[in-house]
Amino acid sequence: HPALRNKSDRVVDAIAANEGLLGFSLYPFHLKNGPQCQLDDFCDMVAWTAERMGIDRIGLGSDLCQAQPQSVLEWMRNGRWSKAMDYGEGSSANAGWPEALSWFRDSRDFPGIAQALKQRGFTDAELAKIMGGNWLNLLQRVARRPAVSASDHEDAA
Repeated sequence: HPALRNKSDRVVDAIAANEGLLGFSLYPFHLKNGPQCQLDDFCDMVAWTAERMGIDRIGLGSDLCQAQPQSVLEWMRNGRWSKAMDYGEGSSANAGWPEALSWFRDSRDFPGIAQALKQRGFTDAELAKIMGGNWLNLLQRVARRPAVSASDHEDAA
């Protein structure tokens, strides 16, 4: 689905090749059909991406931001390097929070996503990775890397 924050096939392939992780947004404007996106459509996207990138390279990255006032949305959209408002997938005519997805209103709905993915054919082990295990793995890998200091960058120059 074309959306400003969604990644091209080239970027998806590069993330996988570099052992990165792609998080699936649950923000309606990022999904096919916006707030009318169906859970089956979301599961199709996850299955397609798992096939392309591999199960170890995907996870849920919910963009969960609920019950916030319009001022928070405006703060997020206000350009840091310009004074122009960035509406993302919205517009000045549609500047408010999008309608919530019918199948994901808050974090209590994560089990429903897991169940739908299981029905799609993902195993329990694969679901454990998608639902958080891959994020934990990424954080552990990064934490094990030696710290890079400013002097290391100066030595390379």
